[in-house]
Amino acid sequence: MPKFSLYLIFSIILSGCLHGEAKYDKNILAQKVSSSNLNITQRAQEASSLNLAEKEVYFYQRFKKNFIIEPNLVKRYHHLNSSKIEAHIDESLLFLGYLALRYQATEEEQYQKLAHNIIKGIYYLENLDGFNGYLPRYVIKKGDTFTIASEQIATNSYSLLAFAYLLAYQNFTEPKIKNMLSKHYTTIIKYILNNNLELIEPDGSEVEFGKFKAKLDPSKQLTGLAFFEVANILVSNDKIKAALQDKLDNFYRKKYRKKNKITYLRLFGFWDLASTSSNWLNYLKLYTSIKATNDEVYKKIFAKLYQNLKKEQNIFYDLLYYDIFQDSPQSLNYSKNILASFPLSLNNLEIINTGREGVKTTKFTNIIKNKRWLESKQPLPIYARPSTYHDWKRNQFRVNGNYNGQGNVEFSGLDFLLAYSFYQKNLKSNQDGSNYSN
Repeated sequence: MPKFSLYLIFSIILSGCLHGEAKYDKNILAQKVSSSNLNITQRAQEASSLNLAEKEVYFYQRFKKNFIIEPNLVKRYHHLNSSKIEAHIDESLLFLGYLALRYQATEEEQYQKLAHNIIKGIYYLENLDGFNGYLPRYVIKKGDTFTIASEQIATNSYSLLAFAYLLAYQNFTEPKIKNMLSKHYTTIIKYILNNNLELIEPDGSEVEFGKFKAKLDPSKQLTGLAFFEVANILVSNDKIKAALQDKLDNFYRKKYRKKNKITYLRLFGFWDLASTSSNWLNYLKLYTSIKATNDEVYKKIFAKLYQNLKKEQNIFYDLLYYDIFQDSPQSLNYSKNILASFPLSLNNLEIINTGREGVKTTKFTNIIKNKRWLESKQPLPIYARPSTYHDWKRNQFRVNGNYNGQGNVEFSGLDFLLAYSFYQKNLKSNQDGSNYSN
């Protein structure tokens, strides 16, 4: 059956309520496009007002002022017209990774000092229900105290912890930081081993997305591999190391790690079975395993996944690939241009590009899991896209979003900071010929 016919069939099946776009009548749409034109023009001016180094300083200072709260917790959103305060473990971890990369590049003590505080904040989250290895997904401030949100954490957050703790352990020089990382990771590994490689809530409840093992699911397999490979570096207790190595050997025997491993599923050339954020996370897991082991099999799996994801034109994929393989500098030029297009006001302001002059959209959009969105033929500059709390986890070809958003919720710019830190790392490697992949 021709590709177009297949596309038409699946588009009909997935049409209607499964479509990701909001529907506006003609007059309202024209008003929203006009308003978006003005907002995009302003955002473009913001983007060009600072060079990359100045922009990093801006987002770094903004982050410290608006997104770090006592006791050293990190918010995902900054609400301008609301007292709502939530602190997410994922944001603490990604910010810790950024600090580790910047300390490696600059050796400025400010990054190490702040990292120590962020780790203390992670300890605070860990201690809310006892220092037991089970982390809250996020917490909500009520009065002067924080309470654990009802939503369960998933292994996704533990994958980010492996990524961030490894970068921190390898790059920071302060023994106190290394000891805190090792102690916490050891506690978590003991907890996972005692619960048969699953996350279990303190009250004994099972966690829906809490497995570090799987017979068939490659994503869960990559989770287990990355977390245990990092444990081999951070855990020093001989008895625990022997137990975790036994689990790793079992993973190897079960072919969790093999050269021809399938980590990306796309049907008929237009239907991605995994979400954009799932692909992003799997890519990060493989990067983590490589940084922990320098293993050639992981590199082959990583390179294969990159080739599948390359079409997404996501600079985060380019930057991590360059860090491992020291690939063509052309990818650094594209990354620089995308980073330069970041506006200073990252918020939930509605952006509608449908019908906007100069925006060319595809006739046949991709299907991602069970939804379709209008897509541009080439990724729009960041200032012309609807902002999100982490751009690299989203479709780079998106056109419309933040429907009815008023700009009253700010995003942290952590996506810029993390990508910029890798960009600087890769740029230095390209300029002096040094290999920074280990």
